[in-house]
Amino acid sequence: MKYDDKYDDAENWLLNCETEIPDIGQASGTHIGFYLAWLVNNALVSDWLSAHAESVRQRTASGRTLLFDRCDGKLMADDLSERGNRFTRDYYQSRYFKDYEEALGLDPDDPEATFTVEDSWLNYEKVAQRLDTRFQEWQTVAALPNRVELLQIMETEFSTWLEQMGFIRNPYLFSDDCGEYIKTGSWGRHTIALRAIDDRPKFYGMAVEVSSRLTVLAQAVRDDLVIDNPRQSSELPSTFYEPELKWLGDWPVPLHPFRGGPTLAIPITDSRQIQPAIVIVRKHAASKLPELLKTLETLDGYEKLYCTKPFSASPYFRGAHAYITYIGVVRILCAELAGNPHLLAICDEIERALDTLPELKNPEVQLEVKEMRGRLQRIRVRSSSKSRRMR
Repeated sequence: MKYDDKYDDAENWLLNCETEIPDIGQASGTHIGFYLAWLVNNALVSDWLSAHAESVRQRTASGRTLLFDRCDGKLMADDLSERGNRFTRDYYQSRYFKDYEEALGLDPDDPEATFTVEDSWLNYEKVAQRLDTRFQEWQTVAALPNRVELLQIMETEFSTWLEQMGFIRNPYLFSDDCGEYIKTGSWGRHTIALRAIDDRPKFYGMAVEVSSRLTVLAQAVRDDLVIDNPRQSSELPSTFYEPELKWLGDWPVPLHPFRGGPTLAIPITDSRQIQPAIVIVRKHAASKLPELLKTLETLDGYEKLYCTKPFSASPYFRGAHAYITYIGVVRILCAELAGNPHLLAICDEIERALDTLPELKNPEVQLEVKEMRGRLQRIRVRSSSKSRRMR
């Protein structure tokens, strides 16, 4: 495994500091020395450095002394063991200095505070206690299975229920972190995607995405989108997408956005949580999803789910941007196809909402608003023509 050559360098701190603190050259390495001493005492340094670190273990010399005498004031990958590198890579640059300040009660707004810390074993112990906690947390996370193994556990729990529901695994999806299951019928297609997420140390967890395509509605959506975007894909789009696990109910810990997208994921911090969490999610899915998916197999079902008055009353409304984003297109065309008696009132509601969008000056938002206004105008014209024909 390849690591960055250098994690820290006392000289960099010295060069970036303008102070008259005595012995600043040594003080610039105190925080690195504490960390190095902790690595030594936890057998996380390389064999060659360990052979020169007995004085640190016996506390006859400090980690800072070892840093300058043997490591040229630098914390290097070559000085650490494989496990020491893995922990340092995940922890040091992202969290260590903040933990260092908190453990020693330093003022984060005082640029000179770090250079006033005494290189003492008493201060080392304060920092080492925090490092012990972080290392234990890291080991717990490190023990979690990789995403391939996590997905296998998820599929083992879900597969029987999915088969009973008439779903099959998508044979054309080849991914090591997503198992996609599909069910087709004369109405269209349902998709349930099981996702194993392993972005350690940032995030680890799982998600279940539910989407559906009602063919008659998808065709109307595609035909409408082509008017403004002639290069629109010929493939029929999904008409329902639920990545936020609203059907899950109250989960005991907050759900997390996945990679900045709409998907909310369930965080897992201990391998012992995996099986119970998956079982609970599968039970909720078995309880809630069959009814939801049945609703998505008819235009009337979509209308009841999406075309509430106001739109914001729908359980799947996602804020003001729902009026201009893809899902807004689906909703207004659904209302038109279903012959919703409040169609024009819904158009009026959307028109009013378009004027209140907070990012209205954004060129991309302006384009989406323009396209939605054009879409509403087309719907009004079609509605007026239909009314005249019915007279």
